[in-house]
Amino acid sequence: MATIEKHGKTYRYRINFRDDNGQYQRYNQSGFSTKTEAKHAAEEMENKMRHGSNLDQKDVTINDYYKTWVEVYKKPNVGYSSMNRFNNIAKVIDNYFPNTKLTDITKMSYQSFMNKYQATRSTVTCKKTNSIIRSCVQDAIDDQIIYSDFTRKVTIKGAPSRKRAVKFLTVDNFKKLIDYADKNKSFSTITYYMVLTGAYSGLRFEEIGGLTWNNIDFAKNEIHFKNIYDYQDTKKNRSKNKNSKFCQNCSPIA
Repeated sequence: MATIEKHGKTYRYRINFRDDNGQYQRYNQSGFSTKTEAKHAAEEMENKMRHGSNLDQKDVTINDYYKTWVEVYKKPNVGYSSMNRFNNIAKVIDNYFPNTKLTDITKMSYQSFMNKYQATRSTVTCKKTNSIIRSCVQDAIDDQIIYSDFTRKVTIKGAPSRKRAVKFLTVDNFKKLIDYADKNKSFSTITYYMVLTGAYSGLRFEEIGGLTWNNIDFAKNEIHFKNIYDYQDTKKNRSKNKNSKFCQNCSPIA
């Protein structure tokens, strides 16, 4: 049963409950202009508790929840590059929402954050950041810490993107590259073999880096590959997907 009381010039409610360890705890919410408003808010919270709301986590900050969320849901399943992105977003959250409770973030405060963030970032970067934070927020809703998605319908524009020159080799330069790599290839300078493998097969650098000798079928001139080389984390070769992919009819590199 909630207790309603005067708190300075406003009203607050208090709810006593038992945490997961069976210990009695108290949850307070203040700032209501009238006693009736505080009573209605308390009744709404008690109703949420009856439907599984966990008051133990009502004081959790977005910083702590996000970092725990990354450790539990993302770190075991993503590569080094993706973890860098998640860790960078953690720094962004620490900067814009220092020690801020999840329950205190509103759609307006989140839009204000995005307005500042996107002033110096591209639209693509802003959308990726928002997508990751939204995924975290939706799990917080499932955990019944919050009850609405403050990232929903956020306006994302981003800073004007800089024009990038299209970089590619002409056919003549591509032939020169192949000739140069072919003339200088040796087992002591494996880079040239990687260049030739990419030229003849169309494989990307990380796919070539993940190859081992048992991926090569010399009789059929086929390259089978399952792993990719994570060049940002050189200690790790990770699986590309569950199915083996291959390139057929690759020209032999002797």
